[in-house]
Amino acid sequence: MSIILVIDDKQDNLLSISSLLKNLIPGCRMLTAQSGPEGIEKAKAEPVDTILLDIHMPGMDGFEVCKILKSDEATKHIPIIMLTAVRRETESLVKGLELGADAFLPSLLISQNLRPRSGQCCASKSGRSVAPGKRFAG
Repeated sequence: MSIILVIDDKQDNLLSISSLLKNLIPGCRMLTAQSGPEGIEKAKAEPVDTILLDIHMPGMDGFEVCKILKSDEATKHIPIIMLTAVRRETESLVKGLELGADAFLPSLLISQNLRPRSGQCCASKSGRSVAPGKRFAG
């Protein structure tokens, strides 16, 4: 069973994304966190397969969370899909990928793109057929 951690400061987004993923990926277990520090704590405490991470959060933003997770031996292997409300932010895309994010997805396109992207990341972590170092952007 895949475990997906969704980190977003907006409760509505957490509920929507969790509901969508449960329908798209039967059998997946959802964890949620409403802040960067809470997400980091959960990523270290649970065997998470993929993290969906909002960029724009108060306090610790998604970039800082990504940097911390990718620099920690216990969490650096977990694929991270960064989410943003803006359709195309080239600077954010570049920064996220430089910090180790595995994908970048505008949240407006979640329903169209989340299943294949989260499936690829979960497969990558479990050693199933995804090319090493393969990264993609929404």
